Amino acid sequence: MQGVLCHPQPDGAPCPRCVEKGTACTTTPLPRGRPKGRKTQRRVEPTATSSAASTADGSISLQSSSNISDSPPRLDMILRVESQLDSDFVAQVFEGEFTNPFTHPLISASTIRDDVRAASCQLNLLPPRARVLALCIIAVDSLVSFHETVLGPGPRPQSFGDFDFFSSDANIQQCGVRRAPICRALHAEAVKAAREADILLEPSSENAASCFLLDHLDQTNLYRLSRPWAGAYISHVRALAPLWRATSPLSADDAAVWSAYILAEVLTSTEDRMPILITRHDQMLLTGTDTPSLDGLLALLTAAEKPGLEVLWPTMHPYMVHATTLARQLYETINGDLARLKPLSEALVIKFLSALTTLHSIVSILFDVVAAHIASIDPLHTPPPIRGAPPTIDSIARACGLAAAIAFAGLILPFYRELEQRLPDEPRARERMRVFCEQARAFACDAAREIAQVIRWLPGVQFPPASYRALYAWAEFVLDCAPEDTQDLEACVSFLFLPYLL
Repeated sequence: MQGVLCHPQPDGAPCPRCVEKGTACTTTPLPRGRPKGRKTQRRVEPTATSSAASTADGSISLQSSSNISDSPPRLDMILRVESQLDSDFVAQVFEGEFTNPFTHPLISASTIRDDVRAASCQLNLLPPRARVLALCIIAVDSLVSFHETVLGPGPRPQSFGDFDFFSSDANIQQCGVRRAPICRALHAEAVKAAREADILLEPSSENAASCFLLDHLDQTNLYRLSRPWAGAYISHVRALAPLWRATSPLSADDAAVWSAYILAEVLTSTEDRMPILITRHDQMLLTGTDTPSLDGLLALLTAAEKPGLEVLWPTMHPYMVHATTLARQLYETINGDLARLKPLSEALVIKFLSALTTLHSIVSILFDVVAAHIASIDPLHTPPPIRGAPPTIDSIARACGLAAAIAFAGLILPFYRELEQRLPDEPRARERMRVFCEQARAFACDAAREIAQVIRWLPGVQFPPASYRALYAWAEFVLDCAPEDTQDLEACVSFLFLPYLL
């Protein structure tokens, strides 16, 4: 009967009667089961590759890590940098209209500039996925920016046209080292924000653009066996492309711009002998199907008497489409993982070498056109092109020369390396394959000279750091196989302003 005299109390406390008598209260809940262990927080020790560097006034703390996106960022290792970014720096980034990444069709068509201006350059006021895109754009821009937020105290250029600064080795010597901490912190913050916003899951132009930029940042910082951001970028574009085509026809300019970005994506895979992520169906949706054959394109160019600049732009779209097709053919039939399971086919090698011969004939014609144009320019009245300046006929001509050279070079070097590494054991077959290898080597030497030439044609701070792995491969080729071209290599190094970027 004592149990019924107990009265439940708030918060599970024993009733006053049981407290007075010192007996167990029947209305007090008792914990059942095994006692739960006590949770303890594990102390995270700093590592050699991840260390915090803070300023004396505590205004910013940056993390430096060589593989910042290998694992999900942790709160104790990543600073939310956007709250401490200078609004003047953010505004400067989004004022640029003609620099990467704003030339990508997904970003140029977005409202991200207006969104950032409406938020007064305060990224925390943006919607989550717009904030991710803004962070990605800022992280990519920091790779080349000369703003004090990026370079910190010390000498820095006033613009990309500051020739006095860029002509001084002493000025640019430490710029790459000075920019590294903020570049890594911005990259890490962009990755963290992208994971929080789940941009991998929902196809949208905004999310596709962010994935494209994150892959670009990954290519800058590290080498991977897979490219998750690139896979998501292509997947989103693949889902959206039919909607774009259903609502608006494909213009010639849109097709040309998309063909350039598709070619760049394909050459990134070709460089590392990785599968081509963009299918032929994707390519036709984005660039159209009305493309002359490779032989037909060469015939059109050779039929023109003294072709001038008017042939450049119409030629570039079909040229880049064919270069993309050849990159896919290279992986599927010669140097891909499946193709490597069986001996190298002479017939396929001859077919690919024949296509490269035609492609290089087109490159030679385009190079002659660009070289003749540059030779005709009066340097006193036509200043050299500056990164980020509005496009002109001169800058477009030089860009066409760059695209032509990079496309051919991106195909011939992996092809030559594959022939060199897979010479057959049988003597007669080995001798025949060696002839093809020598032909490929001669083309590769031509490509090295063309790259050296096009670098001289372009603004010094033109190549983003992601391009340097490809340029490094060419430097190795020149040193190993073409020592007579070392002067070209030295010229390339002086024109690339490596210490400013790296």
